[in-house]
Amino acid sequence: MNRKQKILLRSTASLKNTTLLAILFLIMCCFIIPDANRQIELYAPGTGLIDFLIYYSPDQLYQMIAAYGKQGRQLYIAVEFSADFIFSIVIAAFFCSFLIWSDSKLKIHSIKFDYFLILPIISVVANCLENMGIIWLLFSFPTKYFYLAFATSFFTFLKWLSIISCIGILAWNLINIAILKFNHSSLFGDVN
Repeated sequence: MNRKQKILLRSTASLKNTTLLAILFLIMCCFIIPDANRQIELYAPGTGLIDFLIYYSPDQLYQMIAAYGKQGRQLYIAVEFSADFIFSIVIAAFFCSFLIWSDSKLKIHSIKFDYFLILPIISVVANCLENMGIIWLLFSFPTKYFYLAFATSFFTFLKWLSIISCIGILAWNLINIAILKFNHSSLFGDVN
């Protein structure tokens, strides 16, 4: 990443933009994705969404796909094409913005921070590849593609690994920001 790109990223990752992305992320997490899940659950009670699993075998995947039924599979395809693709972009944008914003507040660069920005990108790419795999498997059912099912499971795992890593880094940064604020206020008598 060159200097101009870093300046552009840092200027767009303001607290206001990060907060707006956080609100959009929460709307997706609390309303849109759960509503889509409820609609799919109507066709296969207790089955859940493939996307919510961390890992699954091809056999487990095909059991879930069979349980959805034809209408459930069609609905799942629609959800994957719309809400889940948008969600993958929203979550990556939120994580990137939050990582950049929190890093700018810390001003501690013991580890090359730019490397952490790859995690949200891995998340969005893995999620999109997972979605494409799920869509193809749902669309082509009852034909079974075991290598594609295995690859889709791998992308699901990679998506969750990168998301959990981002959450861990964000939590670490927030804790360090709080410690810096606390230390600063106790050193200088600042009550704000």
